[in-house]
Amino acid sequence: MALMTTDRATILPENPPPSTSIYVLANEILIEIFKKGAEAWALSKNAQSTVPFPILVSEVCSHWRAVALDAPELWKTVYLPLHLEIPSTWDPYTWVSTWIQRAKTIPITVVLDIPGDPPHIEEICLSQVIPLIVKASPVVSVRRLDIRYHQEGISREVILQTFQEFFDSPHRLTFEQLSLYFSGTSFRNAVMLTGSTCPWGHTVMDQMPVFRVSKLRLRGIIINPLQFPNLTSLTIFDLLANHKDIEALFATSPNLTHLTLRDFRMAPQSSLTIGNTVCLQSLQTLAIRFDTTSPNSAYPLSYLHLPNLKYLELDGNLTLSVSQVLCESPSADQLEILVLSNFKHSFRSPSPTASYTLHSVKHIRLINVRLSECMSPSPTSMSIQTSLLDWPALQTLAMNATLARDVIDLLNFPHPHIRTVYLTPAAQHHLTHNTGRNGHHLTRNTGRNEGNDTFYLKFPLISARDIRCPDVKKRDEANIAAASYNKRFNVKDFDPMIHSCLLEDPEEPGFLSEII
Repeated sequence: MALMTTDRATILPENPPPSTSIYVLANEILIEIFKKGAEAWALSKNAQSTVPFPILVSEVCSHWRAVALDAPELWKTVYLPLHLEIPSTWDPYTWVSTWIQRAKTIPITVVLDIPGDPPHIEEICLSQVIPLIVKASPVVSVRRLDIRYHQEGISREVILQTFQEFFDSPHRLTFEQLSLYFSGTSFRNAVMLTGSTCPWGHTVMDQMPVFRVSKLRLRGIIINPLQFPNLTSLTIFDLLANHKDIEALFATSPNLTHLTLRDFRMAPQSSLTIGNTVCLQSLQTLAIRFDTTSPNSAYPLSYLHLPNLKYLELDGNLTLSVSQVLCESPSADQLEILVLSNFKHSFRSPSPTASYTLHSVKHIRLINVRLSECMSPSPTSMSIQTSLLDWPALQTLAMNATLARDVIDLLNFPHPHIRTVYLTPAAQHHLTHNTGRNGHHLTRNTGRNEGNDTFYLKFPLISARDIRCPDVKKRDEANIAAASYNKRFNVKDFDPMIHSCLLEDPEEPGFLSEII
């Protein structure tokens, strides 16, 4: 492509004749199409191995080029073609500089997805690209910087070299978002927090470089929380920490609002003094995926005091039920969204005091979880109808279920206030087929609310012969469900990337997503 060597366009086709759709479309519409195309390209799994979409559309014809160059939002993310076969004449300085010029005054994002091979690509990034970005940041607003290494044998010295420019210019470290993701095998399970040393040999008494970033994502690197005093969002992969580490993190991050821990493990022999809780007033979102290879019941929820927590996501089969955890920690008063993945326990606890802990929850999302298992009634309950007392505010239910039995569980779940259900296409097919086969049981309205379906249900949905199915609850419980369930609800598509903070997999091809 032209920008590989120079900013001058190659010989492009002239403007198409007026009869073609390219000419008929208004420039404003064409720009919107380009922006949507760029977003779709960035989310695709083959984005790294293809020409960046803005470059592609600007090389189609002179008309498209003029429109693309006049759309600064199309150039707000700088993608370097590091996974492509780059010609020897390619100049990274020209590439980045030209891209920044086309973005004009819009804050930019720089994506460095550095492959392990060939080696000279790493050298280009370390010696040319990163220094250019750092030096340009006082003039150009660099909003976000993503650095991802795929080098298996990367050394600590390489990391030091990568960030030396940052250390030499601390007044320039004003990025809003910084991602440092090292995927080499030598960095697996190596992320730690430390209050006594920083990753490059400084002690706390030394003058440490301070990153004035508000959003941080880490893998394969040891960091000191004191270096990031302005954090509002933190995502860490493969974190090994003890209670003191968590205390230090919260103590040095008073404005932390969003915390995501992927493959989290408590350090061996990590102990906690009884009654020693950790409070973080600002935290509103907490998502934890527990490392299933080393299960440990001493996870943070049981001793964190999070009075303003609104979103809680747990991934992993824990030793305690959610109700028990939240009863031990006063963290559920403001909770609105509860997400469970790969969870086998019931919400319910044998303790009667657990019955009302989830009164504020409005939205429940279940990923690889049976509704009938996690929503089972309390052992002290006489009827499934008593479970309604635990969910007075519940409005939506999202499931990635694909089996017919899961849809039956949904139809048998007795709740009068649910208005919207998010289901996979397979589950929607089961819902339409299984409930509509008797004709009068289901009326489906389509074409409303931006394509969402509205189901009008007449109970009972299950005939007498279906009750014999082992997956269906007893007849009396089914009748209770029929009497309690609202007869109208919207069905929308379940999108795992929207309904979970933990489903992004940086090991897969594709660029890292925006941090919340």
